[in-house]
Amino acid sequence: MGRFACFLACALLVSSFAARAEGGDELWEMTTTVAMAGMNMPASKSTICIAKGDNYQPETNPGDKNCRITDSKVSGDTVSWKVACTGKDAMTGNGQMTKTATTMKGVIQMTIADGAMTQTLDGKRVGNCTAAKDKAAAASGKLPKGR
Repeated sequence: MGRFACFLACALLVSSFAARAEGGDELWEMTTTVAMAGMNMPASKSTICIAKGDNYQPETNPGDKNCRITDSKVSGDTVSWKVACTGKDAMTGNGQMTKTATTMKGVIQMTIADGAMTQTLDGKRVGNCTAAKDKAAAASGKLPKGR
């Protein structure tokens, strides 16, 4: 189940920095659902801050050196990528996210030893934030509670 946690962390850390209602960058509310082997997890919500004009960019959990994002491509408003995790509980997968001015929709599909997992992401623009400040807070590990 360790890589399952990595899968969730990877998906949630895809540009997820602490969100503040200030600045000229974009604050997004994301709803995430996970389905695996006939089991659906309850939807979860989070907020992310994306620099104005940037696309959604995938990242892995900084604490997991065994996972790598590769083949990241931007085509118009859509970003696609592949992810591979080695070692115990290895997995591979791919993701795609499309962002408009007010919505984001995406899917991350992973293959693990126990089968396949699909994570669906659905977002809406809810305000402004400061991405540079939030990225620095995320890098230092000093995120506000609840993020």
